[in-house]
Amino acid sequence: MSGNGGGIGTGLGSLAGSGRTVTTIAEVRAAADAVRAAGGRVGFFGTSGALHEGHLTVIRRMAAECDLSIMPLFLAPVPGVTSDAVPAYDRDFDADAALAFDAGVNLVFRPAVAEMYPALPVRTAVVPADELAAPWEGAEDPSFLRMAATALAKYYNIVGPCRAYTGEKDWVPLTVLRRMVVDLSIRAEIVACPVVRLADGLCASSRNSRLSAADRAAAPTLYAALTAAVAAVEAGERDAEAIRSLLRRRISAVAPVDYAEVVDATTLARVDPLAGELRLLVSADFTGTHLFDNVGLTVRDADADADARVTVPAVGTTAAAPATDRRTSG
Repeated sequence: MSGNGGGIGTGLGSLAGSGRTVTTIAEVRAAADAVRAAGGRVGFFGTSGALHEGHLTVIRRMAAECDLSIMPLFLAPVPGVTSDAVPAYDRDFDADAALAFDAGVNLVFRPAVAEMYPALPVRTAVVPADELAAPWEGAEDPSFLRMAATALAKYYNIVGPCRAYTGEKDWVPLTVLRRMVVDLSIRAEIVACPVVRLADGLCASSRNSRLSAADRAAAPTLYAALTAAVAAVEAGERDAEAIRSLLRRRISAVAPVDYAEVVDATTLARVDPLAGELRLLVSADFTGTHLFDNVGLTVRDADADADARVTVPAVGTTAAAPATDRRTSG
């Protein structure tokens, strides 16, 4: 599909239109309202650019499932909203728009700062609860989750009722978004897409483009540590502290560890012993670039002989082969 609309076969391609760029909130709302009025489904994928295969995989799914697919390309210093935690990798919004259209986006939203934030500094923000945000702030500027939640809440209000696509790679922000749409009664259905991995297991990420050759070679250790932890659980380990220690030991051999946690997949609460729907979360500092990874795990019972089941694909099943272009290798 190449941005021609009508993703779920409802014959709304003429309303959705082929790939085009708009610059005003009114244009986005008019397009979304028209598709919904005709009985169609609107999809939205929030990103700040520097597209890579992980993003494109999400876009292709959105385009296949929705009649109108919308994606913003906006990043500017906005007092009260932006954060130093936004990585300084190169962005080429024209190239990103071309990639997005080719993957199936109908509408790219590229507003000016004055369109998005006519009154600066911004005085209203979405502030995630401490139990969701505080444990992870050591790996980022403390304002990052607030920035992401505030920006996406604004986008969801602009677009209106929609399927809001995101990736499982950033599990903490995903959890914050899921709680936000419930707590604030936002009419967006959060659709989480599986992690896309490169052939060596590293998550597809824009941050990869900032790694030195040595750090790039070491970075797959994150996923290797996670798979070792999963293997330990499958072998019968139920002590969460033992799993945390295993993760830290493996990762600290190549980079300082920001965190290595085992949490409830829904609440992000630390668990011990291991039981239920869990997420193993890790982050490490590769010479100033913080990389994140996670896997899901279901432990059916806390007993020593309980079954454990990995809930993410094996390396390579959703992977993009390494390439020289930053949008497929980073």
